[in-house]
Amino acid sequence: MKKADFLQPVGRILRSQGAGGELKFKRFPDFSLEGASVLFLGKEGGSARRFEVESVRRERGSDFLKLEGVDSLEAAEALRGFDVLLPVDSLASPGEGMYFAGQLEGCRVATLDGRELGVVTAVVPVGESGFLVVEREGRETLIPLAEGICRDIRPEEGLIRVDPPDGLLDLNEI
Repeated sequence: MKKADFLQPVGRILRSQGAGGELKFKRFPDFSLEGASVLFLGKEGGSARRFEVESVRRERGSDFLKLEGVDSLEAAEALRGFDVLLPVDSLASPGEGMYFAGQLEGCRVATLDGRELGVVTAVVPVGESGFLVVEREGRETLIPLAEGICRDIRPEEGLIRVDPPDGLLDLNEI
């Protein structure tokens, strides 16, 4: 399964922890794995693999995870760098006018007058909102995820309509 279909990144595997297959992971702000019985691991642009959660614990400011079937140092180490993903429908709603990154990735981006700009490949969280990374004609362009610019966001239709200020689309190409 493709991770952007319905999965939200909530953390990233940092490394193995001990010989029994436990994993140390970085939990993204505003997310928790407490109570999760199933999660997915995947990498950018790839498919995601389902795992049953044996345990989640927090110790001295670090988060640790034990997954069913990951029972050795080698198996755990093979998962280093994978994103920890949860189904969007298992998460609390982000609130009115707020969206999970996984809901916006893959959306087409067009101007209010209908000019197609490209497709959202990632959402970069910065401050209160962040940036959409939009693949445009073989290049990436950053578009602020701000109410004044992203005027109409419809993830259920796979569409974001923007009203970029003059020069924005040329200024911040990466």
